[in-house]
Formats: sequence, C-alpha cells, structure tokens
Amino acid sequence: MAPGGLVGGMVVMVLSRGSAGPVWGALVGFLVTTVLTAVVNALDMLLFHPAMMAPALSKLAVAIGGRKRAWRSEEWAAGSPPGKWARIRHSAGLVVAAVRWRVGDLLHLLGRLLDWTLAEPRTEVLIVVATVCGAAYFWRTQGLAGLMGNFENVLATAVLTSGPGLWLRKHRGVPPARRRKREVARR
Repeated sequence: MAPGGLVGGMVVMVLSRGSAGPVWGALVGFLVTTVLTAVVNALDMLLFHPAMMAPALSKLAVAIGGRKRAWRSEEWAAGSPPGKWARIRHSAGLVVAAVRWRVGDLLHLLGRLLDWTLAEPRTEVLIVVATVCGAAYFWRTQGLAGLMGNFENVLATAVLTSGPGLWLRKHRGVPPARRRKREVARR
C-alpha cells in the first residue's frame, strides 16, 4: 500500500470520530492520499527516471497555464537548455510561471468582482443590509431596549461598512452608475 493511502486512511479514522463527521473525514482523507501519492510519484520519477521529469513538468505547466496559453508549449519545449538537471530546473521554473499566471488571473477576476460590488447602488445596498442585520440581531435577542442600548454598535456597523466601501470605490476609480434614459428625460 502506498504511504499516501496509509496516512489518508488514518486521517479518515481520526476525522470520522470527531465532530467533523465521516463525510469530511473521507474528503480530507482522499485529498491527503492524492497529494501524498503525487509527491511520492514525483520523487520516484525524479530519483529513478530524471529524463522523464522535464517533459512531465512542461506538460504540467501547460495544463496549469490553461487553454489560453497552450500555444506556449512548443516555445517552452524549444527553449530548454542542455543537460538533464538544467532541463528539470527550467521545467520547474515553467511550472512556477504558470502558477503565477493563474494567480494573476484569479486576482484580476477578484478585482473585477470587487469593482462590480463597489458600483454605486450595490455599495449602498451592502451598507443597508449590514446595518439592518445588526439592528435585527439586537432587536431579536434583546428587544427594543437592547436595540436602543446597542445603537452605537449598529451605527458602528454602518460606518465600518460604508467607510471602506466608499474609500475603495474612490481609490479603485469605480465610475458612478449611469442614469437611465427615462430618469434623464424627466429632468
């Protein structure tokens, strides 16, 4: 049995007894087994079959890079230096570059999502929802006296959501919402 399987099985046994439950235990055990098996296979390939390691890393870099960058596989294969350890280092650098590209893609997507959230009506809706949720919590748990006693907390919630939201809107340069043609025509 592979070492990853033993460790994964132990993780399943430990997590299924605790509060995590058998489903989470099985999921984490599967992930641990998969990662450890991949590490053991990579070490096996590196130690006993180093000539196969560079092409495998290059293919991994292309897979991580995604479909938009698949055309670079020929460029990456052509640019490999002579010597097996130099090729392995070069291919490992390609994997690092592909991971950096993917992280950059994710950050770009998160930036677009943040800009969408910071658009004019959405920020105000977020502020209102956070404030109303805070007020509803105090009303529900302590009644009207509790709400009035914790009014400064509700106000702090409004300020702590509006301040950073409006600052981010200004800092990121999110344009104001466009007015609809009907609203402009009425004025």
